[in-house]
Amino acid sequence: MTTLTREDLSLSHIREINQLLARWNPLEVPNGIAPSEYLTYAEHLANATYTVFQTEDYLFHLLEEWTGLTKTDLNDEQRQELTALVHQIHRITCKTC
Repeated sequence: MTTLTREDLSLSHIREINQLLARWNPLEVPNGIAPSEYLTYAEHLANATYTVFQTEDYLFHLLEEWTGLTKTDLNDEQRQELTALVHQIHRITCKTC
């Protein structure tokens, strides 16, 4: 059985989060470019020790920075999609769950 190092685990988390951000793709960049477009943010999220609320705030901040949309600009479906994304990311990054 192979034991994963902390670095292997971090890289795995970065890949998982990057895939989630690329699928969310609020910038609507082409699929082939999306993974590299969001890598810096995936690295940040994978290494952060955010609560669910902090993860949500960070993603809302990115959304506003990227698109100019605020929480109040989102419709119910968009809010639900973002909430689901937040929980998926938090499940990946939660060190004490």
